[in-house]
Amino acid sequence: MRAVLIAAFVLAASIGAFAERDGNLLLHYCTATVSRADGGHLNEEMLRDDFKCLSYIAGFIDALDTISSVNKAAGKEDLRALTICSPENKLEQFARVFVKYARAHPEDLHLLASDVLAFALHDAFPCSGGQK
Repeated sequence: MRAVLIAAFVLAASIGAFAERDGNLLLHYCTATVSRADGGHLNEEMLRDDFKCLSYIAGFIDALDTISSVNKAAGKEDLRALTICSPENKLEQFARVFVKYARAHPEDLHLLASDVLAFALHDAFPCSGGQK
């Protein structure tokens, strides 16, 4: 019983922390990633922010891939939640695309980070024709 309560507490805390991830927070994290990619010097806190940005984007892309695989296995390819057609899956490039989109669309930054990232990637890497 105690283990169940501890697990429930940890899950609730995780969900609460995740709920605070809006576009502003991801922009903060990914600004460090772009700075590092451009050769900037990062202090310890900025290195953590860089890691958080890349980890978040990697998880997001993994989730898209999983949804796509599940839909394909179920014969429902047309139900993909989001379609992006990037020539390469480079996390730093995705971070750069996110930062550019976020700065151009500050009105979206109050939304969930996942929503703003989806908008940014969809705008930058739309699929044409039958490409998926």
